[in-house]
Amino acid sequence: MDLPDLPGAHLCRQLRNRSPIPIIAVSLDGDPDAIGDAYTAGACDYLPKPLRTRELLDHIRVHLTAPQAA
Repeated sequence: MDLPDLPGAHLCRQLRNRSPIPIIAVSLDGDPDAIGDAYTAGACDYLPKPLRTRELLDHIRVHLTAPQAA
């Protein structure tokens, strides 16, 4: 879950500290430790690449309609 300029978990923590918005991590890294790091950093979901657009949209819809998203 890394980005070109910083670790993805770092960005996730920054976003989580600023907002309760749903964060869906998308990554090529399927390592269980990396997935755990994403959740620990505040992600509410984790999708491995490659993914289908429909799958991503379904996960977005679920998190936007969940009670905690309000």
